[in-house]
Amino acid sequence: MPSSGVRTETVHRQVRHFDWHDLYFDALLETDSSRASSKMKRARVALSKRLTELQKRDSQDHANEMADVESALTYLNLLLLLLEENSGRCWAVAA
Repeated sequence: MPSSGVRTETVHRQVRHFDWHDLYFDALLETDSSRASSKMKRARVALSKRLTELQKRDSQDHANEMADVESALTYLNLLLLLLEENSGRCWAVAA
């Protein structure tokens, strides 16, 4: 079975809305802290690339997505900081 080469190629080319969205939520829902960090970093790359693409377009058509990407990046960066500060400890938030 082929690896996720399609996903990787997409991240390195142009990132579409659902690409960053899927990577972001996959990272957020990861319960294994050792895998969460790498998923979060991969999602951060996709989010950063998408934000750059949207800023180049500078169009009102993408204003909502730009706000979503900026919020997702902020939240993801905070989670990564918490994860790194609390490595080795349980970091999941109880519902």
